[in-house]
Amino acid sequence: DFSSFASEIAKITAERLSTQSRSSFFYTETENSFLNMPLFKELETKYPIKNRRKTPSFFPKSPLYLFDNPSFYKRFDLDTLFFIFYYCKGTVQQTYAAIRLKHYAWR
Repeated sequence: DFSSFASEIAKITAERLSTQSRSSFFYTETENSFLNMPLFKELETKYPIKNRRKTPSFFPKSPLYLFDNPSFYKRFDLDTLFFIFYYCKGTVQQTYAAIRLKHYAWR
């Protein structure tokens, strides 16, 4: 007899669609999302260099000239642009990344 199954399915469906279960779902999801949120102060810590080594003369000492061209930043995806924006503070590269991010409507 499948009538008992049909009534159980109707009961479960009504329970799933209730607003209380939706609000508890969103509450649970929000709480879970905050569990793995990074502490940004820890991410920005700068470690002192203990053992400095002399850099070989053939190693570049300045950024590649391509990074001074604003059109070069059109090739980058959003993640790369955000990396440049946050880790190249006070440079021309940060400005070019900001211009490109604004083009993508990021503020």
